[in-house]
Amino acid sequence: MVKESAFYDLLGVGPGASDAELKSAYKKGALKHHPDKNAHNPAAADKFKEISHAYEVLSDPQKRQLYDQYGAEGLEQGGAGGGMAAEDLFAQFFGGGGGAFGGMFGGGMRDTGPKKARTIHHVHKVSLEDIYKGKVSKLALQKSVICPKCDGRGGKEGAVRSCSGCNGAGMKTMMRQMGPMIQRFQTVCPDCQGEGEIIRERDRCNRCGGKKTIVERKVLHVHVDKGVKSGHKVDFRGEGDQAPGVQNGDVQFEIEQKPHPRFQRKDDDLFYHAEIDLLTALAGGDIHVEHLDDRWLTVSILPGEVISPNEIKMLRGQGMPSMRHHDFGNLYIQFDVKFPPANFNTHERIAELEQILPARKQQTVPPPDAMIDDFNLEEVDQSGQRRAQGATSMDEDDEDGVPPGAERMQCASQIPRDWLGWSDDEVAIEKGGAKNQPYDNFTGNLACGSQSPEQHAKCKSSNRHSRLKPWNLCPKWLMTGPTIQYRGIKSKSTVKLKELPQGALEPPLRKDEDDDASPAYPTVLRQVRNNMRRFDNCVVLTRVGSFYEMYFEHAVEYGPLLNLKVAQKKSRAGVPSVPMAGFPFFQLDRFLKVLVQDLKKYVAISEEYANDPSAKVKSGGLMFDRRVTRIVTPGTLIDEKFMDPYENNFLLAVHPLRHDTDARRSVVRPVELKSNILDPHLDSICVGLAWLDLSTGEFLTQPTNLSLLPSALARIGAKEVVLSESIDTDVRQHIAGLVEHERRLLTRQKGDGMRLPISAWSSMLESPLSTASEAEFTEEESLAGSLLLTYVAENMQGLGIKLQPPQRRLQFATMSIDKNSLRGLEILATSKEGVDGGKGSLLHAIRRTVTKSGSRLLKDWLASPSALLPVINARLDLVSELLVDIKLRESIVERLRRSADCQRLVQRFAMGRGDADDLISLLKTIETTSSIASVLHQSAYAVSSPLYNLSQRFSLEDSQTLASRISSAIDEEGLLQSHRKEEHDSAKYIVAAQDVLEHEGSASDLDDMSSVVRAKTPRRDANEPETDEDSWIMRKTASPPLQSLHGSLQELRQQREHLTTVLREEIGASSLTLRYIAGSGHVCHVKGAKDVRLSAAASVGGRSGRATKTSRTFYNAEWSDLGAKMDLLKFQIRSEEQRVLQELREQVVVNLVKLRRNAAVLDELDVGCAFATLAEEQGFVRPILNTSRDHKIVGGRHPTVKMGLEEEGRAFVGNDCFVGERERIWLITGPNMGGKSTFLRQNALIFILAQTGSFVPAQHAEVGIVDQLFTRVGSADDLFRDRSTFMVEMLETAVILNQATSRSFVIMDEIGRGTTPEDGIAVAFACLHHLYHHNQCRALFATHFHILADLAQKFDHLACYCTDVAEGPGGSFSYVHRLQRGVNRASHALKVARLAGIPEIAIQTAKTTLDRLGAVSSNSEVKQ
Repeated sequence: MVKESAFYDLLGVGPGASDAELKSAYKKGALKHHPDKNAHNPAAADKFKEISHAYEVLSDPQKRQLYDQYGAEGLEQGGAGGGMAAEDLFAQFFGGGGGAFGGMFGGGMRDTGPKKARTIHHVHKVSLEDIYKGKVSKLALQKSVICPKCDGRGGKEGAVRSCSGCNGAGMKTMMRQMGPMIQRFQTVCPDCQGEGEIIRERDRCNRCGGKKTIVERKVLHVHVDKGVKSGHKVDFRGEGDQAPGVQNGDVQFEIEQKPHPRFQRKDDDLFYHAEIDLLTALAGGDIHVEHLDDRWLTVSILPGEVISPNEIKMLRGQGMPSMRHHDFGNLYIQFDVKFPPANFNTHERIAELEQILPARKQQTVPPPDAMIDDFNLEEVDQSGQRRAQGATSMDEDDEDGVPPGAERMQCASQIPRDWLGWSDDEVAIEKGGAKNQPYDNFTGNLACGSQSPEQHAKCKSSNRHSRLKPWNLCPKWLMTGPTIQYRGIKSKSTVKLKELPQGALEPPLRKDEDDDASPAYPTVLRQVRNNMRRFDNCVVLTRVGSFYEMYFEHAVEYGPLLNLKVAQKKSRAGVPSVPMAGFPFFQLDRFLKVLVQDLKKYVAISEEYANDPSAKVKSGGLMFDRRVTRIVTPGTLIDEKFMDPYENNFLLAVHPLRHDTDARRSVVRPVELKSNILDPHLDSICVGLAWLDLSTGEFLTQPTNLSLLPSALARIGAKEVVLSESIDTDVRQHIAGLVEHERRLLTRQKGDGMRLPISAWSSMLESPLSTASEAEFTEEESLAGSLLLTYVAENMQGLGIKLQPPQRRLQFATMSIDKNSLRGLEILATSKEGVDGGKGSLLHAIRRTVTKSGSRLLKDWLASPSALLPVINARLDLVSELLVDIKLRESIVERLRRSADCQRLVQRFAMGRGDADDLISLLKTIETTSSIASVLHQSAYAVSSPLYNLSQRFSLEDSQTLASRISSAIDEEGLLQSHRKEEHDSAKYIVAAQDVLEHEGSASDLDDMSSVVRAKTPRRDANEPETDEDSWIMRKTASPPLQSLHGSLQELRQQREHLTTVLREEIGASSLTLRYIAGSGHVCHVKGAKDVRLSAAASVGGRSGRATKTSRTFYNAEWSDLGAKMDLLKFQIRSEEQRVLQELREQVVVNLVKLRRNAAVLDELDVGCAFATLAEEQGFVRPILNTSRDHKIVGGRHPTVKMGLEEEGRAFVGNDCFVGERERIWLITGPNMGGKSTFLRQNALIFILAQTGSFVPAQHAEVGIVDQLFTRVGSADDLFRDRSTFMVEMLETAVILNQATSRSFVIMDEIGRGTTPEDGIAVAFACLHHLYHHNQCRALFATHFHILADLAQKFDHLACYCTDVAEGPGGSFSYVHRLQRGVNRASHALKVARLAGIPEIAIQTAKTTLDRLGAVSSNSEVKQ
């Protein structure tokens, strides 16, 4: 997938076009649009230049790679600007002096003057505020400049010589005869390859590599003048790309004005919409307008100056400044007068209005003999309003067969506006008495008149349908959901009796329990009860002060599970007490872990928000309102401390779809599923997968089918799976069974499965998807993504989310490993413990990563190895370079250890949750990134090397600017002091809890408190003062206001010191200090009996505070006033610190894409260094990968078994394996414990490691790429699902035989052992026969049924190999693990039984029985 396709579209080819196709397309386009051929068409010259520039970029592999990955912007930043003129490029193909066509179109090419590099264009978006005030923007530019080392020669002086074959032109003129005509054409000179110069490789400039130019960065200062208009261009002459022999190119910035939320601009005038009420329009008042220069304009409407609806007034000279002259335009204000709702008046108020307002207009009175009918006003629908406003007959034209004026079907349904892609101004609430109410979902009249899907499809394609507003688009049969009705003014209607519904009336729906029926709880408990009803599937945690609390049945049910004491909260008199349990707010993560991760519960967190005065009155004096801000589930964790940092926390959405289903409803038709056993016909059901990790912002999708879904679930390893309830019941139950089998939480999302347009995803992405990218997603992927994002948005409750653009995982791009192979090969976890990365797993054996994000990337690569040869070789090339350069690898690893988890760190800021500590961690990570980039730049690697390519992917300039700003703003020492203060505050809550337990708890409750906790929380004296040293997280110089505030605070502190000296002298008490004590305020404090007596006798003190024999506090008016001023300044300082902190957060979000790009490079470096370290430690070799079907391994080893044996001091015996076209299947026999299973597994693991990009445990390895890997090893039953061991074995075998292709690799161990020998042999041979004749894949087949070797004698591409036992003196024996050609017909089971400790008498019985069975078998053979 390429970022942009504009250049490909110009040439008329696809992104995958070959060089020959590009060349052919350019020739056709250049001939068609050449200026000499199209002198009458000036636009052809521009088209000719565009086509030539497109071909120049796409014909250069390096430029094409930059363009495919980053688009045109990447070419400019990567220094790929400039280039050959269009005429010169044309001459290379068609030759000709005197013009590109050699005069074939007459006259030759027009003289265009000296050659000049192309102009680089940039669009600079600025806000209306910046245009109003003027601004200077610093913009970084990467451009090509002439190499200073070789002065643009490309090599040493004198070493560059002009090509004699083409006279330095780079092209040779050739002539050939075609019948009576002689054609002259030009071709690339073979001597210099079209360069015109010849430079020996050793003489090339080592700085530019013979290219004559290098990339240089430069910062340009773009002056945005006051009043500048969109489209204005700022030129920097000669600041563009440089090249030998041509003039320097230019850089041009085009100013583009961003849309403004308040003002609209037209020339130098501003337009503003002000909404006023009717009282202000009639009686006057003030409106306030926030201007563009931080001023507020107060506009007074004089009493009696009546403002009419939509009337426009003007403020002269308050518009935009004109460019250069800076004269100001006008500000026009259009008033929207909002009338009061219907029925707001009483008869008394109407009488008062009649006295105040002008008299009613005299109406025409009908004559006495006229016939009079009485009517009441009715509401007018949208079509009626259009007719009343003079709509043409075209609006009444109906193309769906319904005549104009016919009765329309009306329906009102609840539709999320985002799902239909409507803008806010297109959404209108049906007018009535309760209009303009804030609802989450839109309800309106929907009527296009269609009575069936066929009519609706016809209507959608008509002109009439496109003219309808959104509330008229959809018929009733498309929508479901409750109807919200609004009460309007009184109206009359007449209905005929026959039109009333006939038959028995349905009983009214039972209403939910009303608050009025509940006890009269206090407001806090009513808020809790309402939240519990609204989020009835969640445990509700309510913030009350410094605690999170549960009430009612939640406290009773979950309090004991959380080891919390359940108390009874008393409310008002006459109201029963309520069960309650709670914990301090700083222990939220601890209890969330138990509820969410251990108990798999959904948790709704209700936070408290301060009420404004009006809300405080409405709530009965309550200071806080409590609202649910987030629903926490296992799949929606963000930055909780209990998350595993070494693995992703994925949330997965699954949506099945049959392609013959109506796509608008996405309903899967019933399919027969028998006892949850995999049905081969399920392949017809496509499944869309979409999964994301909120902690890192990763977002991925994949199309698959229902039969491959179990393997996808095991590979992704999601913590929570979301499934729509709108799909068919049977399919939903089948998928639910698969999810439960994987022991994942299944969430059923309610909804009718309506598709959310992919364009609506952009609000949750860091950058929007292009139209071409949107078109690549399949229907099922889109539905799954819609389901996923909708669920996340509901759980986040309005919290901003910025995810990475979705990446598509395609089936052909990765090796598919089914769930049985993941488990049987113990790739990510051991089969016994089931812990990811546990000892004994492949992940544990090869993990040498030093960063958390690098470990997550390694796990992802292991679960989904690549199947693309270029990707694999690029990874192997990186490992090879790092393996050779040990010093560089150690330097990179040392720096990586100092970096933070940048992926999760940056995502915290993307969700608005980053704090000062995160900024410090980000600062250190940016410094580490810069250091690694510097190390890579200093290493002399070729331009095509992987390390060089990685270093070019770093984007450091803006990141370093951000790091500098963070370093200059945040005070790390102050931040540490702030943390110590927080720990001290936390200790106070623990002390309070200890006090409660001492008075009300039991001895066991006190014992539950850790002695360490009690030791760290010493009791403090109530009179102990707060420390005077405030902890500030920002440096004093972080902003000018902050510096000014700190200066003022320092002056007040000096005044306090002066006041302290004065009071000490007046009282004579040298111990006097001025303090702030919590609960007492600002007091004077003395200690010592003498000073206490002196202070009590002195008249300077105010009223007395607390007093003891050795200390006393009293108040002083001057100190109280001074302390209040200091408190106010401290509050202002903390507010300014928060403002600076928010500014830094926003700067991080601005650099979000670049920071994530840098983090991805660090992760790849970490994995590459880990693979290199592993290869060095274990003696791994680089595999040779190709697209053949061969598998040649010399001295292969099992990576985990080898390490286990080495820990015991034993050696591992390596084995060769040559499976391919000649010998597609190896049939392996041998004794128990002889190493057959190990041999099978080690070859499967070699495939996985090789395609992951790692070196492999062997002496030599040539591997043909595998598309799927299957294993059938081990034995286990599934009694819960009524499956025996043999049934489980057959299910796994069925998957292999149904899905394996000729490019797959299969290992099968002991097929048919769970039944009788005869049946087992038959089943085993059938599987072997199917693998050989039908699947035709590479396979290793181990068995104890030796007769299979006889049955398969006619299989030309099957070979038999075996292990053996070496007998020793005295009954001793040893295993010969080295494979050799042949069949071993002795399993030596009794030897293994003796080693296991079976009693000797049982061994002898078994031996006797075996001899008897052997004799019977021999006699049978003789008789036959």
